[in-house]
Amino acid sequence: MKREGAGILPAVTDWILHKGALVVRMKCNNLPVVVINTHLNANYQGNWERNSHYVREERRQLHQLADIVVAQPSDALVIVSGDFNIPRGGSLYNQFVLESKLTDAMAGDMRPTYRVPRIMPHRYAVPIDFAFYRVPALPDIQVHSDLHFQEKIPVALGRSSYPSDHYAVALSISWQTEKSNLAEEVGD
Repeated sequence: MKREGAGILPAVTDWILHKGALVVRMKCNNLPVVVINTHLNANYQGNWERNSHYVREERRQLHQLADIVVAQPSDALVIVSGDFNIPRGGSLYNQFVLESKLTDAMAGDMRPTYRVPRIMPHRYAVPIDFAFYRVPALPDIQVHSDLHFQEKIPVALGRSSYPSDHYAVALSISWQTEKSNLAEEVGD
């Protein structure tokens, strides 16, 4: 039997913490770069049904995030990463990709990004952390992404521990810069 109020206290905590998005703008070789980091509210019941309170709140947050992404200049490299707390390939994920026009650097990779404690049901072991990107026309664009920190690392007194309950999603984007083109033209 499901308890309606289960998970309400952690959800209130999410609201109090004002989870949202941090937007940083910079330039890299004259290319505008926008990095948006987010941590959306969690779905503490793992209930992904359309009318779930958690799903409604996550949908609202994802819509706001998509609006922020779409508002960024079209000539900018846009990177959106963080703990989205929605499963890859689900309806919320698919709608966000459609609205934001972003590419998931690890699309189709169903390895969990959340290390589920033994006391929790396995249904929570899903990919919920993402690194999305949108690139303008860039020469020789290369995108690589993978999970990191899946193993314990050494800590004090000869013990080891996981750095987090989430695995890191590493993203690397490279392209040929104008300076490289000029150097090649001068060298000919």
